Amino acid sequence: MNPVSHLASGSQDDLLLLCRSGSRRFAVHASAVVRVHLAVQFIALDGMGAHVAGVVNVAGEHLPLVSAALAFGEGQAELSGAQRFVEVHVQTRWLLWVDEVEGMLRANADQFDALKTPDDAPVRFVLRLPQANASVPLLNLLSLEPGAVVSRGGR
Repeated sequence: MNPVSHLASGSQDDLLLLCRSGSRRFAVHASAVVRVHLAVQFIALDGMGAHVAGVVNVAGEHLPLVSAALAFGEGQAELSGAQRFVEVHVQTRWLLWVDEVEGMLRANADQFDALKTPDDAPVRFVLRLPQANASVPLLNLLSLEPGAVVSRGGR
């Protein structure tokens, strides 16, 4: 079994990080989250992928910055101090640009509904939140993995 396959699914009890980007609320698996950073200036680069906004120097390492807004097909808002960069480690370490981190949430496997989407779709499952009478997409971090664009600072 792929050790990160659960990051794309809602197949087990999960601790989730609830986030917002634009008008969209979504969740990511907390097991993939390394830390949450305040948003800072970044180096914008073209040609790094449809969802990659640029790179950020984190302790001497340049990490790709993936925009949640672009992944959802929305325009990216201007950078502000209220936004966050969520550092994740899936196959590599990278940053997910979000407008807000709302908190943590525990979910049971029976709260997830599978969508009829390709395996590489940004959202393959939704989480039902009965207490809020709402559903929240579970972001498929594997589909946003920026790949081998990470480089060491100073090279």
